[in-house]
Amino acid sequence: MSDLIVSPLGVVPKKEPGEFRLIHHLSWPEEGSVNDFIAEEDSRVLYASVDDAVGLVRACGRGPELAKCDIKSAFRLHPIHCCVRGPGAKTVTWIVGHSFVHWASKYADRQVYGRSLGLRSSHHEVQWWGKSGMRWGELLPWLTKKVSQLGCPDMLVIHLGENDLVKQSGVSLLHLMQRDLEAMRSNLSGACIVWTEFIPRRIWRGALKPAAIERARRKLNRAMRLFCADHGVKVLAHGGLRLEEPLLFRDDGVHLSHMGNAYYLMELWDLLSFLWNESIWCRRD
Repeated sequence: MSDLIVSPLGVVPKKEPGEFRLIHHLSWPEEGSVNDFIAEEDSRVLYASVDDAVGLVRACGRGPELAKCDIKSAFRLHPIHCCVRGPGAKTVTWIVGHSFVHWASKYADRQVYGRSLGLRSSHHEVQWWGKSGMRWGELLPWLTKKVSQLGCPDMLVIHLGENDLVKQSGVSLLHLMQRDLEAMRSNLSGACIVWTEFIPRRIWRGALKPAAIERARRKLNRAMRLFCADHGVKVLAHGGLRLEEPLLFRDDGVHLSHMGNAYYLMELWDLLSFLWNESIWCRRD
């Protein structure tokens, strides 16, 4: 077991009689400890100095109040990902969107992997919430109601917005999506949020200038990719769904065919399995 590292545990007395401090010696043994395998640039800790405090007081001007607090056992605090719920608890993923989500879930139902997309059903629960014709403005009210009923999901996948492109300008839609995603990041504490890129359509129903809608779609995708990268939102790309492949679409030019849904689910599974660190494609129970 050459890769095994054993780090000693011990206690040392504190100033207060009868109290002890736990020591986990991660720097032992020399040249073979856990700490030896952590790059120095990833392990530096910089504490605020007296000069920093004085600078804050000066910046506030006359009359500021300064407080100092000490959190007991602070170094025992460790961030836990939101998906850690406790022994035996499943992580929950919501996939929310318009008719693409609805039909993708129907297609997944008929496959061997099922609605869980092959993710271990003992660990993960995938819930599909698809509504035909749904528009972006319906998302926040719906989400507020569902969270109050069911609690916060561990992951939220959103596929909405294409139905809005014909109804409003790309700029106004972009601002609406960005505002709502910021609100979700704030209110869904710790949940992983995934935004789905707009998928092309061979026919944009109700559009007077379909080519202009297609240009707006591409611009919105570029702008949203940048926004999501800056705001901690994951992006689900659908590079395999291209207009040059007519067999991926139904005859109506809007919805995906069986082959298109297979591509859609493959790209969705690829991202979910990566985010959940799930590497085994398994049959549903």
